[in-house]
Amino acid sequence: MDAEPLGSPRCTETTACSLAVLLKGDSAHDAMLGKLAGAGHPVIRLELNDVLELGGEFVRWEIATAATGALFEVNPFDEPNVAAAKEKTSELLDRWRKTNRLPEWKVVAEEDRLALMTGREDKPESFAEGLGAHFAQAQPGDYLAIQAYLTPSNDAWERLQEIRTQLRDRFHVATTVAYGPRYLHSTGQLHKGGKPNGLFLQLTGDDADDLAIPGAGYGFGTLKAAQALGDLQALSEAGRRVARVHLKGKQPSALGKLVEAVRALTRKG
Repeated sequence: MDAEPLGSPRCTETTACSLAVLLKGDSAHDAMLGKLAGAGHPVIRLELNDVLELGGEFVRWEIATAATGALFEVNPFDEPNVAAAKEKTSELLDRWRKTNRLPEWKVVAEEDRLALMTGREDKPESFAEGLGAHFAQAQPGDYLAIQAYLTPSNDAWERLQEIRTQLRDRFHVATTVAYGPRYLHSTGQLHKGGKPNGLFLQLTGDDADDLAIPGAGYGFGTLKAAQALGDLQALSEAGRRVARVHLKGKQPSALGKLVEAVRALTRKG
């Protein structure tokens, strides 16, 4: 998956294909790619003579996407499930204008400023148990998508990368990590309208400020919260396995607590 650090052959199934786009003469990843290929993992190498050739790769994969869609009789330019999430967001914002509140999911477990929401009534005995039960649903052929509605920073990205690699190595599934709401227009259709083999973890946090949007009746923080909740509802209604962890207080500190919780969880396995 995009930006996923290379792992050992045992980290993921042999059905996971690795595509390496490298500059000619770059051998930094040869050893790991060789191990993956030797263990039966499909490995594709594309060598570029110059970094400027990267623009051609965008065209290559755009054409490949359209051609593959035609073969599978899927319209790659139609995103009905993305539109559905937009409609839910619009409904939530209308509700905000009337009540000044969004209908958040119920918290089923909380500790160390980490609040777990699953959309179900049953309550786990602890946050760790609830989060572990969510990840334990992973099956061969699944992928794990971490959807981070958090403030982007180098530190946050490093922590998100650690979370994904810990979970990948423990549950042997491919992973994706992306910031919301921008992922909605890149992988949102796959999440809700594709094969139901995704396991989703949405991360949200407290925003210190909610800069007003002129004439809208709400701020950017509220807009982001409505987009997150709208997608959460759309995933749930599509029968996807999804949970949310809300980080309370300062995001860097709370995200560090989540890293610790995931480390403990993966060590137990």
